[in-house]
Amino acid sequence: MNHWMKLNCILALPVPWWITGCDLVAGIGEYCIEGAEGCGTTGTGGAAGTSSTGGTGGQSGSSTGSATSPQVMCGDGKLEGNEECDDNNTADADGCEADCTLPKCGNGIVDPGEVCFGSQDPALISFTETYSLALFDCNGDGALDLIISGAVVFANNVSNFGIQALPNDMGHFAEAIFTEALSSIVGLEPAIGADGEPELIGVHTYKSKTMWMRGLGECQLQWTEGMTTAATLAGVTDVTPFNADGMGTIDVAKVYLPNVGDSAPIWFTLNQNIDEDVPGPSFANANPTFIAAGDLMGDSLDELVIGIPEYKQIGIFLNNDLSFSTPLNIPTLGLSAAPVDAAIGDLDKDGDNDIVTANLESDSIAVLKNLGSGAFGTQVPEPQVQGSNGVAAAKPKSIVLGDMNNDGYLDAVTANSDDSTGKSSVSVFLNDGKGKLLLATKASFPLVGTDAPFEVGRQPVSVKVGDLNGDGVLDIVTANAFVENGSSSVSVILSNP
Repeated sequence: MNHWMKLNCILALPVPWWITGCDLVAGIGEYCIEGAEGCGTTGTGGAAGTSSTGGTGGQSGSSTGSATSPQVMCGDGKLEGNEECDDNNTADADGCEADCTLPKCGNGIVDPGEVCFGSQDPALISFTETYSLALFDCNGDGALDLIISGAVVFANNVSNFGIQALPNDMGHFAEAIFTEALSSIVGLEPAIGADGEPELIGVHTYKSKTMWMRGLGECQLQWTEGMTTAATLAGVTDVTPFNADGMGTIDVAKVYLPNVGDSAPIWFTLNQNIDEDVPGPSFANANPTFIAAGDLMGDSLDELVIGIPEYKQIGIFLNNDLSFSTPLNIPTLGLSAAPVDAAIGDLDKDGDNDIVTANLESDSIAVLKNLGSGAFGTQVPEPQVQGSNGVAAAKPKSIVLGDMNNDGYLDAVTANSDDSTGKSSVSVFLNDGKGKLLLATKASFPLVGTDAPFEVGRQPVSVKVGDLNGDGVLDIVTANAFVENGSSSVSVILSNP
């Protein structure tokens, strides 16, 4: 036995620098505990160990000398001490954080599957009528600003129409900047212009002129107007940018209410040609409420989808090089009551874009699965899971898709217009990874902080999602129609990772 080393331990002399670890003395069970600085002799009936400075000696007759408890090491794959988890690494955002705590809202770390929202942050806008909402960088600072179209209606029924832009400061919004318009503007949608610069499109309801808007300086908007479509048409109800012909420029589709006895027409502004609108397909005996666009056939050209709530149907126009088919009426036996909006995206990652509808009268959303090449399966209503206010989606009026929990799958968010309790809400529906959308509740998804729906301003008419504060997670914005103290409002719900 190395008696010099034993003496080192007994007398608490410094351990030579070339000695590492705790097993300093080999033979006869001699040991020295590094850190605890206690030593003793193992073996039955052994003599009392001698305590070195600051340590505790071994106990007489014990099998080992006593020492402090082993240090808990986060990241060693062993669940010890106060650790909530230990996944054998010290990385964040992998289901177990670097400090061996479980993911939770408010820790500043974005974990895949996490859904964390703060309370709504309302902002007043000086409109008494609200028409449309868009997220658009109107001042060139790289942040998404809020753009709302509407009107101030005075007591003599004279209206002041326009657009209000609220500049974004890391998720907080400054006082609105007003740009006047000749009439109400509907269908605000961001797009990319022929020169690669961002533009905002919309339609003047007065003579149905297509508008292309760009931000100037501090969010003042400058626009170029197209030609009047047709003075004899009834009002335009919605507009969407789409890829009609693969030319790489903005194409615009506008859907109208029909004149008495006529079909509901769709008109196009192609290749950003402001000098001409051309007629497109029409839908007989219908009053369409929305138009949406997306590639449903896998050929890089966009199809058009319109909603016909009174027939519980949507109509799909397949695009064959700008020759649009007779609309597919889906489903022929009726959709869930009153589809008033739709969003298009690949829910199950099979390479085909699916359709999701917001159904006003049945308090639901529904998924129409794309089977490929423009063929669709049976429409599947999502289950009516009770949320924080007792329903999944109370009178949903607008729907948008986005990856709300950073798991790589598209989720859905609805703006729910019901305010019978004096409150309205948004609902978040999370994708289960197979294309099924389920209400975001803690019972269904362990990383949901608070059960949906989430409260917003009353009577929301539009919902959008985007990263407003630069944390890499999508936030929610609604434009709300309810007028209180002379103004309507927008609601911002920021993620709270």
